[in-house]
Amino acid sequence: MEQLFEINLQLKDGPVASTSFPLNQIISGKITIKPFERIEVDYIGYHLMAVEQKKVDISLGVLDSFRTGKNAKKILSTKYLTQNCLLSEYEPYRYAIRFINNEVETYAGINTNFSIKVQVFIKVNKKAISAKNTSFFNQLNPATKLPKDGIYKEDFYLIFRGNAHDYRLITKRATLRINTQNPLKTAFVIAIVALFFFAAGTKLLFESFLIAIPVGIVSLFYYYRYSLLGEFTIEYEQLDNKYFLFKIKNDSWRTINEISTNYEIRETVQYPSTEHDDGIETEILYTSPEHSFENPKSTIIVKNEFPEDLLGTTEMGATSIYWIALIYIHTNWGFDLPLEHRFVVRKKVKRIRP
Repeated sequence: MEQLFEINLQLKDGPVASTSFPLNQIISGKITIKPFERIEVDYIGYHLMAVEQKKVDISLGVLDSFRTGKNAKKILSTKYLTQNCLLSEYEPYRYAIRFINNEVETYAGINTNFSIKVQVFIKVNKKAISAKNTSFFNQLNPATKLPKDGIYKEDFYLIFRGNAHDYRLITKRATLRINTQNPLKTAFVIAIVALFFFAAGTKLLFESFLIAIPVGIVSLFYYYRYSLLGEFTIEYEQLDNKYFLFKIKNDSWRTINEISTNYEIRETVQYPSTEHDDGIETEILYTSPEHSFENPKSTIIVKNEFPEDLLGTTEMGATSIYWIALIYIHTNWGFDLPLEHRFVVRKKVKRIRP
């Protein structure tokens, strides 16, 4: 396709390709468009857009696992600069622009990347499209034809960075849920199934019934012990830019020997699933130090430190960066029960409109 326009982007903060632009601040500059022929356009504008790009594994120069899937795009803002105008050949047209990125940082992850770009778009008038595409020279050389929708796009990639320790804790309180099935229920089901097969194989139904009675009694006993754990809740409190608290509460502590807790920041990417693979790839980006408390009697307060500079909670298409609280309960009757909860952390946002 032939080039109809020369498009340049200049920003006051510095060169587009080599400057790290601040998150949550107004960025201003200008777009210069120079057409290579006289042409009528319906409108000119630009998007500020975030793009998620999944990575593909390459081994020994050959695609080892070719996991496809559309890269997600998220339009952060859109601005129209002019409409219904006739552009003269080789005449530069300059348009002032202002925008702010409150949402997504540039990110080079393990299985995915986040990129931010300014996409300039020019909608050429339908009559101009039809006339140019049916011209004799364009019929001989299809590569010079205009796109059917008449929209030209040119991308300018920018680097956005947040400040170190510039977090804002969003989540305030939550009820904690065990992240696996109740182990007592699982053990009970396994025992009953084993007895069924034993009875079917040996035809000793009465003997199997006698065995099932103590198994049921033991299971009910442990289920009762399990119910004594009560309900766990967690509260989150930000102290300053560097520290925040977990406050773990429970109705009854008497069956708990020890609690240990920490948090992780994880990257999860959802690829198309296959027969042998659910397509989910999860990587741990950060693990905080673990804190342990023996024989707790009241609310547990844990002081956590924010990492210096990692992404806050971010979702782009099938990719997510999330923060998760991990709590391990060690009971005085032999079971270890894991709890977890995702909590939301953002980079600080200045409520400014460009």
